[in-house]
Amino acid sequence: MMIASAAAALGGCAGGISRMIDESRVFARIGVMADTDICPKGRKWPLEKALRFYRQSEVDAVVIVGRVFQEESAASAAILDDLWNKVFGDLDTKLIMAEGEAEVNGFRFGVSAHRPAEKCDVLTFYGGRRLALTDELCFHPRDANAICAGSMHGVEVPQEMKRDPVGKKAREAAQGLLVSAYPDRTVVRRLDFTQSFPVNPDEAWRVKRSRLFYAEDVADPWIIGPDEKGEDFTKAPEFWPDTRIQVLTGYMGAGKICTVKWPSVLKRGTGARARWYEVEVAFADDRKTRIRRKSVLSGGFFLSEDRDLNGAKAVFKESELPSADEKHSEIVFAVTPVGMFGKRGKTFFSEPLPLPRREKR
Repeated sequence: MMIASAAAALGGCAGGISRMIDESRVFARIGVMADTDICPKGRKWPLEKALRFYRQSEVDAVVIVGRVFQEESAASAAILDDLWNKVFGDLDTKLIMAEGEAEVNGFRFGVSAHRPAEKCDVLTFYGGRRLALTDELCFHPRDANAICAGSMHGVEVPQEMKRDPVGKKAREAAQGLLVSAYPDRTVVRRLDFTQSFPVNPDEAWRVKRSRLFYAEDVADPWIIGPDEKGEDFTKAPEFWPDTRIQVLTGYMGAGKICTVKWPSVLKRGTGARARWYEVEVAFADDRKTRIRRKSVLSGGFFLSEDRDLNGAKAVFKESELPSADEKHSEIVFAVTPVGMFGKRGKTFFSEPLPLPRREKR
């Protein structure tokens, strides 16, 4: 089979994935997508790319949960039929969209349009939430036996961050699962189909040369089995010990600005990953009283950590900052990472910055 070699070339965490795959023991493999929202005027390439990746992974079935079509119509159905025939027309691979229990090569699982209200008897895949597959809420609490399959039609971000440039990119995301069933466990890979190549140039060259369709592992796979213990994802993220908040002053147009920069909070360095950051302004001599707050999405929160290595920043205009007075003459910027389940990490402060004195009129 192809997947053992393909995993080494395609996986965002390739080494771990290739060691996890044992073709002699896999008895079923399925690709799972959610909320494809197919429509005549919509983009078709992410869906076709996902299907082609599933074909080269030699899946036994493809499952679509959640909303398959943006609007039920003959034209939308024809798009799916054409894509399926184009990719899988010469194979007997199953396409499963009906809700309820399904079985592929002896692997029993559930299909649900929405998150089940009660604990499931079998592992159940559902749609309707548009969660990034980096979010552990997709499979929490684990004893409910239900997994959100992400979204092929964009990842939702908090309302106040929708205008964030990262938020705009997240709404273009296309993500899904590759599920391998073993006699003693099930391995669920979390994939993104929007990236063309890995970040690492050597890996990118290998993928390009191999002409395989690339899908990026956005986080460690979920491993489900009687002897597997899940991580405590409710642990609050912390900055690296040597983290410093940098403040650069400059101009934007005719006005002064302050650019606040800091390193990314990543699992590889802290044990937990930040989804966004709260950046606040406070007086240097009264840090508990926060004057202004901005929320900034982590640069690649919905992708692998390799896409999120460049840190983050927030820009404050001079008009957004207080002016110096007899009581306060300096400000500091406070940065707090916010991780899974809204857990807040340790707050770090910048060095004090003098406030401008504005003339009274």
